[in-house]
Amino acid sequence: MGPFEVTKEMVAGLSDERLRELLRHLLEAEAKARGIPASGIAVGGNQTAGDGGVDASIAWTGDPKPRVWLPRRTNLFQSKAETMAAAKIAKEMRRAGKPRPIFAELAKKRGAYLIFSTDDPSASAYDSRMEAMRAAIADVPDGHRIALEFYGADKIARWANQHVGIAVWLQGELGRPRGGWQPHGNWSAATKPDGAYLLDDTGRAKVGAGYVPIAEAVARVRGHLAVPGNAVRLIGLSGMGKTRLAEALFDARLEGGSALQQAWAIYADAGLQPAVSPALLAEQLVASRTDAVIVVDNCTQKLHGHLAQIVRRDTSRSSLLTIDYDVDGEGTAGLLVTLEDNSEKVLRELLEQRFPMLSEAERTHLAEFSGGNARIALKIAEASGPNVDLSKLKDAELLDRLFQVERRGVDDTGRLCAAVASLVFAFYLKDKGVHVAEHPTLAGIAGVTPDKFHRDITLFVDWGVAQMRGPQRAVMPQPLANMLAAPFVRQSDPATLIAHFIAGPRRLLASFARRLGQLHDEPAAVEIARRLLVPTGALGRPALLDQTDSGAFVRLAPAHPDAALVAIERELAGPNRDQLLTPDERRRDYAQMLVLIAHEARFFQRVVAVLVEFTLADGEGRDELHARSHLLERFWPILSFTLATQTQRLPALDAMLASLDERVVLLGVEALDHMLDAGHFNSSLNLEFGARAPDRMATLQWRWLRGLVQGCL
Repeated sequence: MGPFEVTKEMVAGLSDERLRELLRHLLEAEAKARGIPASGIAVGGNQTAGDGGVDASIAWTGDPKPRVWLPRRTNLFQSKAETMAAAKIAKEMRRAGKPRPIFAELAKKRGAYLIFSTDDPSASAYDSRMEAMRAAIADVPDGHRIALEFYGADKIARWANQHVGIAVWLQGELGRPRGGWQPHGNWSAATKPDGAYLLDDTGRAKVGAGYVPIAEAVARVRGHLAVPGNAVRLIGLSGMGKTRLAEALFDARLEGGSALQQAWAIYADAGLQPAVSPALLAEQLVASRTDAVIVVDNCTQKLHGHLAQIVRRDTSRSSLLTIDYDVDGEGTAGLLVTLEDNSEKVLRELLEQRFPMLSEAERTHLAEFSGGNARIALKIAEASGPNVDLSKLKDAELLDRLFQVERRGVDDTGRLCAAVASLVFAFYLKDKGVHVAEHPTLAGIAGVTPDKFHRDITLFVDWGVAQMRGPQRAVMPQPLANMLAAPFVRQSDPATLIAHFIAGPRRLLASFARRLGQLHDEPAAVEIARRLLVPTGALGRPALLDQTDSGAFVRLAPAHPDAALVAIERELAGPNRDQLLTPDERRRDYAQMLVLIAHEARFFQRVVAVLVEFTLADGEGRDELHARSHLLERFWPILSFTLATQTQRLPALDAMLASLDERVVLLGVEALDHMLDAGHFNSSLNLEFGARAPDRMATLQWRWLRGLVQGCL
């Protein structure tokens, strides 16, 4: 089992208390794995105290059949952290020259008596111990019905290694390095880790293509992960409770299918770069046929795909759950689950559970302010003082609370560094591969030294205001970053801010463009977007942009959709037309961006005109690079993802049908056919468009059909 293998030497060094705790974990794991009621388990106190010869027991009736570590339906364990030679065994099993009373009862039940010991006997010494056990009950009526076994350090180690979560737990108990991995526990660092997972009936989880209540999502995820070889990817914005939900999948208190076995859980945060890489661990667990549910937090899409391939191998007894801030998830291997905002009801209950001293008014105000984001609500509550009424604080004052965790307020430049760090989605704090450290550029914007900026960001990571993934840092969750970035953008000179980013690493400009795309309601951000998208702007010639800059162009578009559309139209009418129309990954991303721009009715006809040009240039390449479906599906009665009414769509259709180009006319006929479709609608369109929330579908209604018929007459 690789780096977490329990050895007999580890078991041999256990104290009485730890040995008993290990036995309890093993019995609970076996019961869960085999469907034995947990109520049938009993674990006693100090092994050195008088206990009638029994320290633990597990018993059940009916199924399952006894096997391996539990040889009978009634099993009594004597736990001893000491050498158990023949004389000690006789003394333990008999008192005053007579067998203990438990053996007469055990014979009636055809039960088993097992010594669970740190002793590590040789083969001959093992035989001697078994002979001593048999001799000790030789005068018990029907004693031959009792199954006897001696579990020494070697056997106990092998038993523990069948449950990876127990093996990792024991490594930690012994103070051994775990390479960044943890057994099931408080992965989310909740202030009250024993609290039940809170949920309501709102459909805030997307499983596959449909939205379902959390309980249903939990049932489907549990069922999927219970099958070796399966993979689940849990995504959503930071603060939605993804890691907390992962914990709860193993909690029997949470409704929704059968809880996963805690002894199989093993967790690591890939963002912290665990010493034992997730890929190496997965390889070793699969090769050793170990039952496991591998949970990897902050896991990139690329790493998820690699791990999913490993756990799918024929020898695998493991399944995979990865967690990440990834609002796309396109092409995910396995089951894709997306968490949306928490309801205000759930947030109020969560605040009551974690911070019972808050008043109802305070909980309500925090839930409303947090916009469904649990992390923001909890961090502000954590920073509140006993004499502060949170219900009466304004938004800016609530934000101030985030920077006073544990009463360690930051200076003015520290708060400024947080705002500047929020201008980008993420930045490199040190060189990594082709990427250079980017924080000096941000430090220049903040007017502080790179060293000061580095220290402040490290402090924010400790507080939970920022997160790390390897060499990258980011202010999280995104709603918080937006709140911090907007005032800074508003107070900054646009030309100076743009100049700083153009002078810095190109990747950082793309990250800044993505933040601006989230701030479409901030006039200053819209103005910066306009300046970047004019012909002389850094992103104003989309036909000539490389992969990094074209990605920045697409991410910036939500801040100023009109300017982005004008830039595309300008290229189509200019000398760079052929470069723009080349059907490659860049044009594919532009086409999807245009679809999202067409969500607003005022842009619909212009977008259709551009998509017609894209479609005519599709050629014979891969289907995923074609614009044809993006064009035609805009005329569907549902899943068109546009607010344009039939009246607003018909002029675009008329223009196509009236074209002198026969190819365009044929496209118009197909578009009309799509407009009249009544079934077989399906779309995998990524709806992320900055902070805008496009309607998921325009429902087919009678008034739509009536308007369509009237428009065609």
